[in-house]
Amino acid sequence: MGIGFAVPASTAQRIVDELLANGRATHPWIGAQTAQISQDTADRFSTVAGLFVQEVTAGGPAASAGLQVGDVITRINDQAANSVSLAWLLVSAKVGDEVAIDYSRDGTAQHTTLTLAEQP
Repeated sequence: MGIGFAVPASTAQRIVDELLANGRATHPWIGAQTAQISQDTADRFSTVAGLFVQEVTAGGPAASAGLQVGDVITRINDQAANSVSLAWLLVSAKVGDEVAIDYSRDGTAQHTTLTLAEQP
C-alpha cells in the first residue's frame, strides 16, 4: 500500500536504554479513553473540537489532573488536540513527563497539568 512508518532516533534510543537498564520498556498512559470531535461535528453540535473524555480511570493520571467524563481536551502541550496528537504524545513522551492540557468543561475553558504514568 505504500505506507511507511518512522520512529525518531530519540524514541528508539530511549526504548533501547530502558531495555538495557531494566529488561523492559515502559509506555506512558494518560488514564482516559477519548473520542475525537472534528471541527465539523463541533460546529454541528455547538461545542468545541478536540478529544471528548469518555472514561477516566480512577487514580490514573487524568483523574489526578482533575479531568472528568464529558470534558473536551482542546490542546495538548499547546498543540491542537486530536487522535494523532495524542498518539504522537504517547509514542514520543516518557513516563513521568508533565503535559499541559487545555480543556473545556460545560463550555468553560480550563487548564491543568497531567503527569504521564506507566501503562498498567
